[in-house]
Amino acid sequence: MTFAPGAATPLHMHREGQVLVVTAGEGFVEAGGERLEIGPGDVVLAAPGEWHVHGAAAQVGLVHVSVTTGAHEVADPS
Repeated sequence: MTFAPGAATPLHMHREGQVLVVTAGEGFVEAGGERLEIGPGDVVLAAPGEWHVHGAAAQVGLVHVSVTTGAHEVADPS
C-alpha cells in the first residue's frame, strides 16, 4: 500500500489480524490509545480484532506491504 504524506486509513480491524512490513517512507500505527512511529524495515502486528489506524507522516509518504486473511471492518464514524 502507498500513502501520500498525511494520508491514513480509517479506524478499522481485521478479524484474523494484520501484519505490516514497511518498505519506504515514514508513518505511524495507532492502536489501544498508543501511537508507534514506523519506518523502513519495521514489521508491525495488529492482533485479531484490534481496532487500529495506520498512515504516513505529515511531510513524508509511506509504503508498506499488508498481509491479512479474512474480513475486515471499518468503524462507524457516527
